[in-house]
Amino acid sequence: MKESRTRTRRTFLVGLMSCIIMTAMVGIGLSGAYFSDTKTGAITGTIGSVKVNAGVNADTGGGLNFSFNNLLPGDSQSATVYFKNTGTSPEDIWLKFPTSTGLTALNQLGSYGTVAFTSSGGADWSSTNLGWPSIPEGGILIYQQLPVGATGSMTGTFGFTGELTDINLEGLTLPAVSYQIVATQVGQHP
Repeated sequence: MKESRTRTRRTFLVGLMSCIIMTAMVGIGLSGAYFSDTKTGAITGTIGSVKVNAGVNADTGGGLNFSFNNLLPGDSQSATVYFKNTGTSPEDIWLKFPTSTGLTALNQLGSYGTVAFTSSGGADWSSTNLGWPSIPEGGILIYQQLPVGATGSMTGTFGFTGELTDINLEGLTLPAVSYQIVATQVGQHP
């Protein structure tokens, strides 16, 4: 009988200890207690910019107007404007015509007028019919990936063809054609 009691006590103690150990293991597991180490950082940043300065002087701007005076048949005149990337990232520079009104007026010249735009960025666009559809949609890319702080130039040339001989246009004032120099993020159209 003593043996039976001793065995029962042993079994009870072993069972009790097992329950205590299992309860402790479950408690530790559910509490998420473990060793760890944490480092903290911050997410910061700035917003970049796309900016262009344009005019007769790339640093100070100035007028963007092309003025062609005393044009004669067979002759053309050129004028140059400059642009500078004053933003914080490379830019594409575009020549854009915001409306077709002025170009439509010039188109009345038909094959009697010629216009061309070239640039230090490799643009080379010309038309002897001045029709609006000949302008690429969005404008003419005049400089691709102009670096930050870099300067470029665009030359516009306008003239009457030699065919303009039998029409009396002396003193005619050409209609003003609005245009814009537009800077975009590289790869984007205005």
